[in-house]
Amino acid sequence: MTQNASKLARTGLQWSLGLVLIYECSRLVFTSASAHSHMPRVFVVAIAAVELLGAILFLIPPVVVVGGRMLLATFGVAAVVHILHGQPDVGYLVIYAMAVLTITTER
Repeated sequence: MTQNASKLARTGLQWSLGLVLIYECSRLVFTSASAHSHMPRVFVVAIAAVELLGAILFLIPPVVVVGGRMLLATFGVAAVVHILHGQPDVGYLVIYAMAVLTITTER
């Protein structure tokens, strides 16, 4: 893969992940999408709000690493919470984390 194609692929990965996370976190923060959760709403909103901020920062080139670190921290917390609540299907969080690491390690 040429240098330009590789850079384009990483940029595409960064923006697709960032936009997906912004959409998903916005749904949790601004709607009652977590009504089926057994966790207090304030806890769900707090995690989603931090993740939303991280996703926004992840799209801004000067602070992409800061946003990436925030995302990795929230993915870790979310994975632990899901597992403790008997929901071990956290594979998507692992994939998200690897995408964040792919983008931030080049910076």
